[in-house]
Amino acid sequence: MHKNILILLSVLASFVSSAQETWVYFTDKPHATLALQKGELALSERSIERRIRQGIWLDEKDVAVSKEYIQQLKSLGFEVVMQSRWMNAVVVKEGPSISLLDALPFVQKHTPVKKPFSAVAKSTDKTSLLSYGAATAQIQLVNGDHLHSLGFSGRGMWIAVLDAGFVGVNTQLVFDSLISGPRFKDAYNFVIPANTVFQNGGTHGTAVLSTMAANSPGFFVGTAPHADYSLYSTEDILSERRVEEYNWLAAAERADSVGADVINTSLGYYDFDSDSEDYSFSQMDGNTTVITKAADWAASRGIVVVVSAGNEGSSSWGRIAAPADGDSVLAIGGTLVTGSYVPFSSRGPSADGRVKPDVSATAADAKVVQSGDQVIGANGTSFSSPQIAGLVACLWQKYPYLNSEEISTAIRRSAHQFAAPDSLLGYGIPNFGTADIILSNAHYSIIQEVQLYPNPVTNRSMTIDRKEILDAQLLLYSLTGEEVFSTKLTGRKSLIQLPDRISEGIYVLHILEAKKIFRTKLIVRSLE
Repeated sequence: MHKNILILLSVLASFVSSAQETWVYFTDKPHATLALQKGELALSERSIERRIRQGIWLDEKDVAVSKEYIQQLKSLGFEVVMQSRWMNAVVVKEGPSISLLDALPFVQKHTPVKKPFSAVAKSTDKTSLLSYGAATAQIQLVNGDHLHSLGFSGRGMWIAVLDAGFVGVNTQLVFDSLISGPRFKDAYNFVIPANTVFQNGGTHGTAVLSTMAANSPGFFVGTAPHADYSLYSTEDILSERRVEEYNWLAAAERADSVGADVINTSLGYYDFDSDSEDYSFSQMDGNTTVITKAADWAASRGIVVVVSAGNEGSSSWGRIAAPADGDSVLAIGGTLVTGSYVPFSSRGPSADGRVKPDVSATAADAKVVQSGDQVIGANGTSFSSPQIAGLVACLWQKYPYLNSEEISTAIRRSAHQFAAPDSLLGYGIPNFGTADIILSNAHYSIIQEVQLYPNPVTNRSMTIDRKEILDAQLLLYSLTGEEVFSTKLTGRKSLIQLPDRISEGIYVLHILEAKKIFRTKLIVRSLE
């Protein structure tokens, strides 16, 4: 969140300082092939199932950093304070001479990390979804109420919110049904790990969260009031240093690991406390900044990443900031509630000429809930972004068998100026009713009522029982996308014998039937 970002909310934080830290990049992951074969990954079952559902193959980025390499660093006296499986690297604190790293054959390189200076109704899960209260106009602008009226309110979908602080979320009534129930999945403070996300960092994240998760019928209801949420503090509001991009990277990896479907981040970076760290606009090309790379990596794992375009439209910078330049993210610009462009919203295109922002929503006088369950009007694409993120979850709830790119593409195509995008609103204001129609005509649908047993398979023999009797093709893939077995299915029930070459491990089973598809995880085990 660059230092002149437009936030109309109070902020509080504690000062923290620490010693110089160093990124240590490893040459490889020697255990990766075996880990991928056996499914021994740095991912939850839900995360793996998200990939399988979308047909996304796993790769070395899904394997944890080598424990052996980390142990060798520790034996030399280094303290490992952070790991990144996507970068295949760790952060170590100062201790022994950094020159010791040069003699280690598994260390590719090491670089220093620049460190920062040190009257409302009770929430309920039984809401009348059309009783939005103060949020009515901004939800109706993008036709979000269409999905809600059909019963799609985000239930079963998981949104990770990467922001500054979430002070007050654990005490405010509009969040009561979230915090007190099973839908509150995870939280972590990456800025000050000793603190919770509710202790410091201000209320920016609280306001962002309210546009999605608040659930107080007749007073304020967000765009995804029944979704699951995790809250991650990555932004240090007392300073602006590139280390916050690494906080974001760590949080995105955690969101992937736990199985989140959507990431919302109302942050943007280009201007730092030290001029030497500033980015130029030429670097807003989708391939340069750490946070943009991390956002695209998250998207490649099957997560829809929704980000604010920024609030620099009226400044000398004028343009989007990282990670809004990512080619796989949905960058959200800002409008009035009438749909007109608001001048502070950062403009596109990206440095390499791609349409940015992708779509736009209410950012001027956007209604949010702040401390004390008070509704205010706030200005910033910080608040248009989560409105869209919540509705992404609702749309995906209706079409769970589609992948993240298909969901994002439908939202772009639904926007009112898709045929003639501009640098102010991008493709324009999305219409989630139109996106629903687009996806209802998708090129394939899911095969219903397929039974596969036993699973796990212990003697390489299994039965496929389908409701339909149409001929179909069964394909079995490794988690990395290698086809290891195929056969035809005829009739309603088929007995399948897997060949002996199929080793123990986790596989992805596809059934293709005309324009329908079925995907599931298959576990193969040897007899005891």
